[in-house]
Amino acid sequence: MNDYSNMIKGVRKNETRAQMAYYDMFYRPVYQSAYSIVGNHEEAEEIMHDTLLKVFSNTGLLQDEPNAMMRFLKRITVNRAIDVLRKKKNIFLPLEEDGSMDIEEEEDSEVEFELTVSDIKEGIDKLSMAYRDVITLRLFSEMSFAEIAKELNINATTVRVQYSRGISKLRTILKQKIYE
Repeated sequence: MNDYSNMIKGVRKNETRAQMAYYDMFYRPVYQSAYSIVGNHEEAEEIMHDTLLKVFSNTGLLQDEPNAMMRFLKRITVNRAIDVLRKKKNIFLPLEEDGSMDIEEEEDSEVEFELTVSDIKEGIDKLSMAYRDVITLRLFSEMSFAEIAKELNINATTVRVQYSRGISKLRTILKQKIYE
């Protein structure tokens, strides 16, 4: 028997020590998944706690493999974070008035730039909520366009357009930051 199996057995028996070990094992990645979507520390922390408490209150949700448990927790977290965003009455930007999807592709220059992760996160935070949500779900939660469309209850085509436009705007923001 390995430590993970013993920990899961303890969580199922409501043992405090096992629950703390479980919490210590999973709280960081669950928090990071939530934060990448909602972009707010307090909300991400609340989502993390809700997710872990859901498992503690319903031990039937526990998975026997740590990787399977991590995937399951991240899915719960993403769904909960999306619910939080919906409660904020997240409004997606429409397609062009005629329904077209004209997306102008900017040519990237061959010049290399030094950007930090915090620079990129700041750039993402400057985007409208519609672009930010799609980009964070795509890049940080590694969801497909179809999964994002299903989660946000929007058309997959709209997700692709939002992603493309958001990335384009993010490039512009980051280029401005570089030249400042």
